[in-house]
Amino acid sequence: MRFSLIVGLFGVPIFMFGTVRERKAQVGLKKALGAKKFQEVFKKYFFESSFLCIIGGMIGYDCCFYYGLPRLQIFVLNSF
Repeated sequence: MRFSLIVGLFGVPIFMFGTVRERKAQVGLKKALGAKKFQEVFKKYFFESSFLCIIGGMIGYDCCFYYGLPRLQIFVLNSF
C-alpha cells in the first residue's frame, strides 16, 4: 500500500509535467485563439490526468483481483 502511494505521489506530477511540456504549442495556440484564463487550460489537463489515474487504478485493481488473488489463495492453501 505504501509503495503504491509513493509511486502515485511521484508518478502523477511527472506525467502532468510531461503532458504540459509536450503540448506547449497547443497551450500557446489556445491562448492565442481566446483561452482568456489559465483555468480553462488547467481544467483540460486536470480532468485528463484525473481520468487516466482513475482508469489506471481500476485496471490495476482488476489485475490484482483477478490474477493476484487466486495465486495468493493457492500459495496460502499449499503452504499448510
